[in-house]
Amino acid sequence: ALQTGAALVQLPSGRILWIGVAFGESKQVNVHYSDDEMTTWSLASARALRTPCSGAILKVSAAYSAGEVGLWLMWEDGSSNYTMSQYASDDLGLRYRQIVDDWNDDVGASTITEPAVIAGDVGGFLVAVAHRADGVSRVYRISSAYDPSQDHTDVATLLATHPFADDTPIGMWRDESGSGFVMCETLTHAEAAIYV
Repeated sequence: ALQTGAALVQLPSGRILWIGVAFGESKQVNVHYSDDEMTTWSLASARALRTPCSGAILKVSAAYSAGEVGLWLMWEDGSSNYTMSQYASDDLGLRYRQIVDDWNDDVGASTITEPAVIAGDVGGFLVAVAHRADGVSRVYRISSAYDPSQDHTDVATLLATHPFADDTPIGMWRDESGSGFVMCETLTHAEAAIYV
């Protein structure tokens, strides 16, 4: 079966979760875990979404923050537009409750591409996406995986004719000092920039 996306999440105990599309069920995820630095894996939870995703899952992004595992699933809405659903878990990633079904409708996003997610510096999450329709890379600050409200910062303007316009790459990480970084496309052809 085609594996369209998976996320790795490390819990405070050192346990690593693999969250990926369930075999034969494109609107569900399975959660596997490893306690030995990914040498062996065991199934933690099959069909872990309490409410299945509204479309076939294309990408999986997740992070741990302050006792919660936040999960964002990108899917196509049937009109060739990408959107995503937001899920939350308070049992260390075993089961997920749907918080937002369709970001394009509920959050006001517009035809997003694959999200990148990291823990916020004082809890919560930072979710970076590139918007194909309005041409910006944007970082959303979410106080809790259980909270659909958010605020955002525009990071860069995208070039509509970029060769990756349909799947704009974006990455995000935090360094040892706690600074957050976003790497995304800029207005110049085939260039990327890093923003702090």
